[in-house]
Amino acid sequence: MTDISKSTLHRIYNDETTRIEFDTLSKLCQVLKITPGDILKYVPDENEEN
Repeated sequence: MTDISKSTLHRIYNDETTRIEFDTLSKLCQVLKITPGDILKYVPDENEEN
């Protein structure tokens, strides 16, 4: 339905990725009828200075 590879979906599902393409995110949101906020969470880097 999305033309997203199984390996990409596997990495996303298992939290093994550090980035996601906007196109991939858009396809997932369309198929699942959700918004990015339903599947993404911002977690600040502990080592990052303010």
